[in-house]
Amino acid sequence: MKKLFTYITLLASALSFGQTRIDVGVINFMESPSGTVHFDITLECTRSDTAFIAFSDLVFTFDWSQFTNPMVSVSSNRYVHSRTGNTSISPGFIRFGSQNNANKVIYTMNPQFIDSQSQFNDNVIALDNGVVYSSVHVEITGYTGIADPAFSWVTSGARNESISNMYCFTTRQPKFVSSAAEMRFSDFPSLGSPRLDLTVFLEGAFNSATGEMNTTLNTNGLIPLSNPYSGAPWNYAGGESVTTIPNADVVDWVLVEIRETYLVSNAAASSSLAKRAGFLLKDGTIVDLDGSSYLEFDNTEFNPNKKQFVVVYHRNHLAVMSADSLTYNDSLPPIARWEYDFSTGASAMYGGVTGAKVKSGVSMMMAGDADGTGQISASDKNSYWQPANGNLNIYSNADFNMDGQISASDANMMWRTNNGRITATP
Repeated sequence: MKKLFTYITLLASALSFGQTRIDVGVINFMESPSGTVHFDITLECTRSDTAFIAFSDLVFTFDWSQFTNPMVSVSSNRYVHSRTGNTSISPGFIRFGSQNNANKVIYTMNPQFIDSQSQFNDNVIALDNGVVYSSVHVEITGYTGIADPAFSWVTSGARNESISNMYCFTTRQPKFVSSAAEMRFSDFPSLGSPRLDLTVFLEGAFNSATGEMNTTLNTNGLIPLSNPYSGAPWNYAGGESVTTIPNADVVDWVLVEIRETYLVSNAAASSSLAKRAGFLLKDGTIVDLDGSSYLEFDNTEFNPNKKQFVVVYHRNHLAVMSADSLTYNDSLPPIARWEYDFSTGASAMYGGVTGAKVKSGVSMMMAGDADGTGQISASDKNSYWQPANGNLNIYSNADFNMDGQISASDANMMWRTNNGRITATP
């Protein structure tokens, strides 16, 4: 069973008395292997006073290959109210569409309330500003439970079946003035194939003067086009590669792991759910291979009854794990994602400063672990730095300050100050 939260926004066009914005969302989305998909549609007014709305249809669809002979139904949650305060308004009607909307679902309050102003009565919903109303409960039977059915809103229709037919009303002068809402859509987020919005800093590349990381390796064309984590000790078999480094702000490759468990103290390597390699930008954000998008984990599904923690690996820094679980965010901009920021202080890192550092108020990964064993020791200096010392214009794990050359500053400013430190990541 999978819970899903979403947030879809509508921006009403200007009425005679000003603009009204209505946010339309879906919450409590559940997929049950027993054969049903159900969710609640929510409505919220974000204008300064009450909005009165009616709509002839909302159109949505699913990947119907995941259903067998689906049936749809709608019932009232009785959390909305009419303009008279009556909570027993009609839940409206729901059905499969026709013509261009075949195999799509049409949910409607009733078109007559838009066509006739005299029908401005209890079936027009009153939305107080800033209150999220769970308006109706939708159920769809016939779900096979094989894969995510991929819900999506439909932006065009036929035969008066178009979600452009949502209207906002006012009781101010002149009364019963209505204006069609202008709709703006976002992705329908899922616990499956999650996007991660992560922030982390590397000590070696961190520039305290700018508060960002240096991109020297990128500027000098030293970053490889394939991720460097395929070998030991990471042994990551993902194979991410690019034809060119996609962003001038890229600092280096990082490897991100999601661990799923009930408590952070149980988030051992055995709880690993998925791994992805991505790019770290100079402002600390981790992005996908296009150099700008959130890092997406395809074919990965979160268990809603557990918590998800993140581990970040870098080829010559101690790995860090999040002290708290990922936080879900579906606010604007309208791309739902799971967030975590490692840079907000030692408390953001599991184990605090045991295996991490705080510089200029920024918590960051600790440099010096050339062999990736999880501890900074003599072997990092003797087996990696010393044989490479003096090399210029090179991409090397011995380059602790990430300036593209191996010199005394790598050993003295990075390795020596961190020697003996061990990662807190279990």
